[in-house]
Amino acid sequence: MGARSSTEAAGAKPRRHHLATVADAFLSGDAGRRAGRAGAATAPPAARPLYTAAPGAVDTARILARLAPRRSRTGAHDLGGSVGERLARWEREDSLTADAAAAPLLLWGPRGDEGLSVRAGLSLGRLAALLRPRRVTVLWQPGSGTAPVQRPAAAQRARAAALVAAAVPGATVTVHCLGWDAPADAQLDQLAARFA
Repeated sequence: MGARSSTEAAGAKPRRHHLATVADAFLSGDAGRRAGRAGAATAPPAARPLYTAAPGAVDTARILARLAPRRSRTGAHDLGGSVGERLARWEREDSLTADAAAAPLLLWGPRGDEGLSVRAGLSLGRLAALLRPRRVTVLWQPGSGTAPVQRPAAAQRARAAALVAAAVPGATVTVHCLGWDAPADAQLDQLAARFA
């Protein structure tokens, strides 16, 4: 279902994940301590700020509302779709810099070809330089139109994971194919149950 990078040895086969495993990896503190930058304090998962963003027209507000409905306003932040269009202002104003000690979590929502796009990866890298997230979970959704009945191939998932890992060095990266072979809302509800 997904591939994890940056915590696996180079050349290792991408691992498939059940939804529960994806959520557990995202929320677990142990892997974060291994992948975290030296000297950064490790906050408990519930205390870490959670951000959602996308390189294109993905409804990140809906994703955030389903996955973290009970988070405080200060603990959950929806940066919206087409985040690349906002980056120049954020960088100029330095208005998005996160507290490094808080070890933010980032949900990144590419759609279709954006999952393998270098352009989307560059936007993610610029965003990550401002947020410095400890973990990035990629919720890769199908392109426009009817969802296919098959997820991207393992090689495509591994490539997407490698692209995100290169854009966010030092972070733990998990790729989850959301809505490709099952309704996205049902899968989000399963993930939300793990966040509760």
